[in-house]
Amino acid sequence: MFDGLKIINYPSNIFGTYKKYIMEAELSYNYKNKTLDPGENCEVKIQCYFNRKYRYIDTGIYIEPEYWDNSTNTVSKKHPQSRVIDLSLSNKLNDLRNYIYDYERTGTAVFDFSALDLYQRGYKDSIYFSKFILSELENNRTTIDVLTYKKYKSNAGILARLMPDKPVCLITTADVEILDKNLRASYAESTVSRFNVFVQEYIKKAIKKNLIRENPYIRAELNTNRGEGKKTFLTMTELDRIEKLKHLTDYQLIVRDRFLYSCYTGLRISDNLALTKDKITRTTAGLTVDLHTIKGYGADLIHPLALLFDGCAERIALKYIDSQGEYLFPRQKADIINQVLPVLMDMAEIKKAVTFHTARHTCASNMAEITQNPFLLMNIMGWKDIRIAMNYVHSSPEATRRQLEVYAGKWN
Repeated sequence: MFDGLKIINYPSNIFGTYKKYIMEAELSYNYKNKTLDPGENCEVKIQCYFNRKYRYIDTGIYIEPEYWDNSTNTVSKKHPQSRVIDLSLSNKLNDLRNYIYDYERTGTAVFDFSALDLYQRGYKDSIYFSKFILSELENNRTTIDVLTYKKYKSNAGILARLMPDKPVCLITTADVEILDKNLRASYAESTVSRFNVFVQEYIKKAIKKNLIRENPYIRAELNTNRGEGKKTFLTMTELDRIEKLKHLTDYQLIVRDRFLYSCYTGLRISDNLALTKDKITRTTAGLTVDLHTIKGYGADLIHPLALLFDGCAERIALKYIDSQGEYLFPRQKADIINQVLPVLMDMAEIKKAVTFHTARHTCASNMAEITQNPFLLMNIMGWKDIRIAMNYVHSSPEATRRQLEVYAGKWN
């Protein structure tokens, strides 16, 4: 009676026929004894067949029975919007077909009518994952501390950018794998891991609300290794090229200076963004920064800027210390900063994968090479374990010679 697509040799050996659109009016005379009033519009539905049973999926499209072509199960060309409606119906049919493919992508989740129920519920009450997170945040705002609320709200914004237009019920293993890949292109390994934990937390909430059938992270193949860009550091020569960049926009200029400041001080992006002017003291010996770090349990850092890399950090700070506002650098968003950095690297002709976390590796690597002093490195970087600093210190004849020259005439 109806044309359709037959699916065979499927991973779970499903034998199903996903029919073309069917109009409710056509069934009205023999289906539940339903009759139509003259001029009444009817909803076009998609008929699904599984295990000799039928199920109908709503489309939300209503037309008059006289505009329905029973021979082709499509909207009659007599309808003034026939092409538009047929295209919309075709898209809805493809959405359903793709949903079924995604549902059984792993070959273990068996498609059945409960899956159709989930699809139809998601189709009717479609809510994007990022909006679902924001909704849950608002519902539980009284039980969440202010800092966590702000952080989760920011994460929801990042998710909306990296996973746009994705309803909760349609999130698949492929989606979380792509999300993880996109995160690793812009953020450090530790940040990606925390973000994935955050996403899974709300996926589990969606499962409890029957919006998702299975946690897509269970079968996801995520790259748990650090990317090359996260281990990369910039040489002093490359930093000089970045400093000499010209014709930058105001926003690029701030990103450049903010990044270079962390290259000379080792500040993480969280501490860099939160650095206020009241943490900076003017002394006869120059500017000194005294701050308590944000990440982990935190650590107290003392940075005599005039002594770090021949005063490079201080020269940058002096450009902003007398500007308006409480923060040293004007406010910017971390994800936007990481989008601007590759552009700056191209302008400086630096062929390296660089994120803001590269600045921390740059400071540690260059300081270790110049000073060969793990205790100094540990204090500047805010590490609590000397073994971390030792990973950056590598012996070489040149480094040994420099260290001995420091103690020349002091052996007696």
